Amino acid sequence: MRHKYRAWDKVRQRMYSPSEISSLHFVNGQPGIMMVTATDSSGYENDRMVMPGDYILEDYIEREDMNGKDIFEGDIDKYDGRIQWSNEDLAFVTNIRLLSKLFEPEIIGNIHENPELLPYK
Repeated sequence: MRHKYRAWDKVRQRMYSPSEISSLHFVNGQPGIMMVTATDSSGYENDRMVMPGDYILEDYIEREDMNGKDIFEGDIDKYDGRIQWSNEDLAFVTNIRLLSKLFEPEIIGNIHENPELLPYK
């Protein structure tokens, strides 16, 4: 299975879905230049280069929520808050528990586009 990422463009304030990321280069294990194919306001698809530091890369965690939606790092679960990686637990966690203990997550947004949905700031 091919690993999936999505990316938050900090300059354009826009989320790129996995299907919009056409290439991603890593340098010394760190994300480098990312190429995206995005539709502009007139409906044309344009290839665009996004420089390192201008985006936040988020992992698909190999799990879907109760509605069949892919879950990514940075998503917000309705009851437990932000989903993020924990180096201490070596697992994805929410504000309250390990994600593996979360019975049926329900994603209601993400930290970039919907920060007001975070139960804890």
